Amino acid sequence: MKKISIYLISVILLMFISIIPVYSEESYIKLSQDSVTLGLNTETILKINTYGDAQVTNPIWKSDNPNIVDVTNGKITGKSIGTTIIRVISGNYRTSCKVNVISDYISITGLKLKNSSGSVVINGTQKIEPLITPDNASNKFVIYRSGNEEIATVDQNGVITGKKLGSTIITVKSVSSPYTATYSINVIDKINLNNISINKTLEIKEQATAKINITYNPTNATNKKVTWKSSNEKIATVDSSGNVKALLPGTVEIKAISEDGSHVAICKVTVTAISKKLLGITIDKKEVTLDVDKTTNIKVTFNPTYAENKKVTWSSSNEKVATVKDGIITAIKPGTAEITVKSEEGNYEQVCKVTVLTPPIQSIAFEKEEQTIYLGEKSTLKTIANPTESAINEPIWTSSNPDIITVENGMVEALAIGESTITISDKEGKIKATTKITVIEKPQEPLNIKVLGYNLNFDPNTHNYTLKIGNENSLSFEYNIDESKVLIKGNRDLKDGSIITITVTDEEKVTYVINIKKKLDYTLYFIGIISFLLLLNIIRMLIKNNKKNK
Repeated sequence: MKKISIYLISVILLMFISIIPVYSEESYIKLSQDSVTLGLNTETILKINTYGDAQVTNPIWKSDNPNIVDVTNGKITGKSIGTTIIRVISGNYRTSCKVNVISDYISITGLKLKNSSGSVVINGTQKIEPLITPDNASNKFVIYRSGNEEIATVDQNGVITGKKLGSTIITVKSVSSPYTATYSINVIDKINLNNISINKTLEIKEQATAKINITYNPTNATNKKVTWKSSNEKIATVDSSGNVKALLPGTVEIKAISEDGSHVAICKVTVTAISKKLLGITIDKKEVTLDVDKTTNIKVTFNPTYAENKKVTWSSSNEKVATVKDGIITAIKPGTAEITVKSEEGNYEQVCKVTVLTPPIQSIAFEKEEQTIYLGEKSTLKTIANPTESAINEPIWTSSNPDIITVENGMVEALAIGESTITISDKEGKIKATTKITVIEKPQEPLNIKVLGYNLNFDPNTHNYTLKIGNENSLSFEYNIDESKVLIKGNRDLKDGSIITITVTDEEKVTYVINIKKKLDYTLYFIGIISFLLLLNIIRMLIKNNKKNK
């Protein structure tokens, strides 16, 4: 039973579907005009055109405003000034037309055709050209009708299509006047080419192009294929469309030859010399953006393209950011640079601005995982990014113990003895690094005392010292706190063998006494003795000579 029920339902559905009308998506109706202009009490005729499988049966014509336009079986009449819509209903098909009724309507006074007859090959086309007077007529719309559509058809644009051998009449009728015209069309197998013609002469400049126009007689000849040839392609070439390219100064013949070779037309082309001086250069890129290690190519265009000297030089305003060689730009590191290309002739320049992007940071680390600084000191922390050219955008710095160490933009300041962890991170906290910093007291440098060439060292980390000079009249001294040095100098008033006493007392009242005895200087004694001996020798020599003279 269940199977029988399903079967009956299927049959009923098929029967129901079978009675539903099926329309092709390409099936429709359309009025001969999308819009119409009428004058008061003037008439025109609207035709219903069918497309695809559409058929017109008992069409219903209706005007949205019969006071403006009246319609009867496609004939519309202007009643009063205004605009309305004419609608047509035929079964499931609908179409419409906008109608304007104007007061200054200009009627047609005449209709004729540019040509009254013609020939067309099977499947070939030919267009009818109606001539309507006056030229400013308000409604120039005409309708076309073939006397025998088996021989030739005509569309509403006046295009005739040949169907089979024979002749028929195409009627052209004005829709707003009683004027008509006829066109006799002869459908033939082919239309022979009688002759061809082209420019007799042509003068063009070197490196320029020009087109040679060809005329066919008759214009609707079936075979219009021609071959173009140049007598000297070193002077000028010609393509399949008759476009001539001048290469070098000289004279050349350009020939158009019909496909069967029965018709030849010749054009004498004279190519004149031009200056090949470079007039300027352009580049295809004014700005480029690159990632590090990426490249791009800048192309130079020369004006004119046939310029003889096309030598150029390339330079970069910042080779640390970007380099260039033969127009190939290579990004080195983040930053900006200007790439300049300069022509040898004319010194024409073009500039391309290059922006090398900072690569996205992958990770970051402090140069030292643990550091020590002295109380009261400031220090700038160093970080290492990966890749090295990258950096954290708007980094966030934090100190785990700001009472001990503060940090601002990587600068830390030691406020108290202790430890703190400094952290750098991005906004999302995905990339970060830490370093541990210990704050200690700054140790003092050993106290160095120089006395007459002697160096005396005391450790200030153990004791604080007070320095006194025993004989201040004989010494001068300097005490540089920053360098922790005491320099004692001068011995002008000291006598040989004098004893200088320096007393150093530490904070525990321990006194250290340093006795420095100046050494005796025996130089003058030796000089005196030698001088005395010399004097004695001189006196002795004088006495001896005096005795000889006696």
